[in-house]
Amino acid sequence: KDLAFRSEFGTDIYDLREKNFFGRETIGAGPAGEAQNRSVRVINYNWENYLTYIKTFGVHHINVVGGMSYQQANSTGSNIYGKGFPTDDFTNIENAAEATVFSSWEDATSFLSYFARANYKVNEKYFFTLSGRVDGSSRFGIDNRYGFFPAGSAGWIITEEDFMAGIKNVLSYLKLRASYGMTGNSGIPDYAHLALYTGVNYAGRNGLEATQLASRELGWENTAQLDIGLDFGFFNNRITGEIDYYQKKTTDLLLYRTLPSTSGFTGVWSNVGELENKGVEFALHANILTGSFIWTMDYNMAFNRNTILDIDGPEITPNGYNYVIEGQPIGVFKLVKYAGVDPTNGDALYYLGP
Repeated sequence: KDLAFRSEFGTDIYDLREKNFFGRETIGAGPAGEAQNRSVRVINYNWENYLTYIKTFGVHHINVVGGMSYQQANSTGSNIYGKGFPTDDFTNIENAAEATVFSSWEDATSFLSYFARANYKVNEKYFFTLSGRVDGSSRFGIDNRYGFFPAGSAGWIITEEDFMAGIKNVLSYLKLRASYGMTGNSGIPDYAHLALYTGVNYAGRNGLEATQLASRELGWENTAQLDIGLDFGFFNNRITGEIDYYQKKTTDLLLYRTLPSTSGFTGVWSNVGELENKGVEFALHANILTGSFIWTMDYNMAFNRNTILDIDGPEITPNGYNYVIEGQPIGVFKLVKYAGVDPTNGDALYYLGP
């Protein structure tokens, strides 16, 4: 009537007898218990090469940088849940009576970039920069995998000019700057451009189920940005600050375009639409007291407005809550209009119409 088990990996003796509610002895009736075993492996390769050239002749200074970079990231993982263990002393998943959930995954992405930048400075008061880069990402379709992103900027420290010498005791620093350039966005899931399938069990037989549509022409989201700014300082830079105006126009937005459910898919990743951001930023810093007791003050203020200019079709709702609608800010909500509280029971009331 007694049953004991000697562990294969030790000398412990486990008594598997347990009293039931009727005072009888049962064998092997351990706790139900659940356990999880999750394994993740991430490998990230980075290879970067730089070449720098610096030259000064008279009042002229040149700094040129060129190079390339390569990045590859791979991640694999598995996850399994089990339940029904004979005793609390058995914790390995293989001792579970039933595997309730099991899954595995593998993701990979790579980037290849070539870049160059040239800085030119004259007499410590005129500044010019030109840059350009070519970026390629495995997240995009074979037809649009690479993008070119140039940029340029200029700056002028006005207080270094001779005609400002008479007021430098008050206006100690004044710099005017402007820049224009393009940047790219690749913030989408890995394999977003591929037709994907998964294995399924259909009536006891193995099969394939299509889970994602191909998007062969999927490419970079491009943003062109103009910045105009003014940096200033008063009273030997006791008070400093900056004022900026910017305007950004984004084209080829990376959006998950909604599809009719009759297609068998919820949506497809696409380059669609245009978005504009523009605004003003202001920042101020003051050293009110210095010395053994320091008192500083910082103040900033920003105004931004973004508008969807075009989506080349009907409104898009990637998740059923946020919407992309022409003429509106990106990510707006569409909700029923609140009508107050029902005084009889306290329930919320909503208008049926617009």
